[in-house]
Amino acid sequence: MGSRRASILLDVEQRTDLGEFLRGRRAALQPGDVGLSGAGPRRVPGLRREELAALAGISAGYYASLEQGRHARVSTEILDDLAQALKLDRRERAMLRDLADAAGGAMVVERGGGAGTAGAAPTRSPRGRRLRAPREPVRPGLRRLVDSLDGSPAVLLGRHGDVLAWNPLAAALFSRLGRVAAERRNAALLMFRDDEVRALFGAHWECAARTVLAAFRACALGDPEDPRLASIVGELSLNSTEFRTWWAEPSVRAAAFGAHTYHHPVVGELTLAYEAFSPTQDRGLLLVVLTAEAGTPSADALQLLGIVGARRTEDSVCPQPFDGP
Repeated sequence: MGSRRASILLDVEQRTDLGEFLRGRRAALQPGDVGLSGAGPRRVPGLRREELAALAGISAGYYASLEQGRHARVSTEILDDLAQALKLDRRERAMLRDLADAAGGAMVVERGGGAGTAGAAPTRSPRGRRLRAPREPVRPGLRRLVDSLDGSPAVLLGRHGDVLAWNPLAAALFSRLGRVAAERRNAALLMFRDDEVRALFGAHWECAARTVLAAFRACALGDPEDPRLASIVGELSLNSTEFRTWWAEPSVRAAAFGAHTYHHPVVGELTLAYEAFSPTQDRGLLLVVLTAEAGTPSADALQLLGIVGARRTEDSVCPQPFDGP
């Protein structure tokens, strides 16, 4: 009994050592050391957990489990990315590997592959690699509903904020939907990383971007260990100052309705109200429908947009890359 207790205490102490090492190195790094803005209040010295997780390409939840000693097995790939994110020298890299071995052992995995050992982090982000397109099936009934809303732009979003389906009028309004690669067809990626989408909102971009970020945060909170969500947060944190700054602010509840102003290159300015619905039987999906108030210039512009979109048949056909296998 005594030897077992000693073994348990030793195991806890070793795992704490790994957490203390990570916390200490994270606290020693300043935002400017890794190219991040130091704006805004910080309750702790150095980098925040979510910032370091983004730099390493893993989810914030998984990184927290490492600091807290709740994840004994760590892949060598993750250790390498953590070492790079923490800017460790050769001696510190060796120390990190030794502490991981003491905590439960580091697993060797091939770059770009998965670790087949129990306890490996299922949250690897393809940082520096091509994002994988999700495979979220859309029920035929939902697809028909989206298509039937021919007088209003309508898009169906998946649980990661991916655009799963849209109707011809939405394709005419958001022309990028039909031209962007499937793995990039995500509301947050489009809003924060696509210049054409940014130009569509013009001076009203910040308002629209904050709305999208609030909805995306709700997705992330609902499934914090999801690898695609982690990879998107990582990319946006590293490449968008606005996203990085606003992501660190206190969370704001996502709005189920509101309005945004668009600056369309063909029909000009139009203000459209949006309503967001979650189908009861389809967990995580969100149907967003845009409308214009009758008798307004925006209603006339929307009608004109429908005529223009009908003539551009190559943009009004919605490819469906997210059906089941």
